[in-house]
Amino acid sequence: MLEPMRVLLVHPSALMYSERYLRLEPVGLERVAAAARAAGHDVRLLDLQIFSHDDYRRELADFKPQAVGFSLNYLANVPEVIGLAKETRRRAPDCFVMTGGHSGSFIAQELLEHADGAIGEELERRRVKKQYYLETRCDVLIKNKELFAYWKKLGLYYMFLGLEALDEESLKLHRKRITTGENFQALEIARELGLTAAVNIIADCNWDERQFEVVREWAMTVPEIVHLTVATPYPGTEIWFTESRRLTSRDYRLFDVAHAVLPTRMPLDKFYGELVKTQEILNRKHLGWGAIPKYGFPPVRALMRGQTNYVKMLWKFAKVVNENRQYKDYQRPVTYEMKPPKPAVAKPNPAELFVHMPAKLQKPAATGTAAG
Repeated sequence: MLEPMRVLLVHPSALMYSERYLRLEPVGLERVAAAARAAGHDVRLLDLQIFSHDDYRRELADFKPQAVGFSLNYLANVPEVIGLAKETRRRAPDCFVMTGGHSGSFIAQELLEHADGAIGEELERRRVKKQYYLETRCDVLIKNKELFAYWKKLGLYYMFLGLEALDEESLKLHRKRITTGENFQALEIARELGLTAAVNIIADCNWDERQFEVVREWAMTVPEIVHLTVATPYPGTEIWFTESRRLTSRDYRLFDVAHAVLPTRMPLDKFYGELVKTQEILNRKHLGWGAIPKYGFPPVRALMRGQTNYVKMLWKFAKVVNENRQYKDYQRPVTYEMKPPKPAVAKPNPAELFVHMPAKLQKPAATGTAAG
């Protein structure tokens, strides 16, 4: 549990229209403050629509915040926030500075460039010694090899790579705009950097016994941990609209990439039998002293660091994941179901590929903003 911190949350100055017409109460920032207080932190909120930069400097000196967060919902406030962030760094070098808001998210990389700071440099300056884990795509690793090498120096240890498939046809089926050659290139880069990598393969519901066998044979030839997930169309993704096979279930609980919600070529119980059998074989590859010379035995390294959850996960696998349990999950009464997708099309309307639809595509709803 984190120790309580002194946190200062700051809303930037009024924009031209708000100077003329109205100033809106920063309800979003107030909700962040309430959540932080509920977590036990000492929080103050300063609204620069009302107060001045001198007031902000007094808060830095008197309150001595350990973290300062700036709200950045409008691009017009970017210069002010960057200037205050740099001043905060000069006056309080150990203070953690952050920003939030949709405009900040849109131009995150530019903000870091303007502020003369990418997170890694600050960690290096403070001599923070930690080990890091991340999930990434193969094409991202290929395009940013130097950045991953830099994070390896900072403590990046473990990487989860979405290889997804071993052949071009399957990659196209899952709408992965990358080639198998690029996938294997990314794997080589991870090895060159000395990173411990785990790879994910998507088991398509159309697989037969031979395709599961191919995955097992390949996985036993590489040092990486290999994990299987089941192909699952999610609302807002391209395959939700293009997948021509009808959903066999719309039970929310089965959309966990561990259950098949599309028709399987094999009988469903046989499909799960092959899936579980494959994952058990791949897990055993990393168990037992005989695996040390060939694979480096990640569980032993984890135990040497005092981490037991990795080994527990491997030993508990059979209890948690087994064909009987997964098959029986379909027999549970369904209370809530997802709406079915529209009939499959070759190319969906890009406007439909949103998790949250733009306002003009939604039905109007009543909204309100607090003003003061």
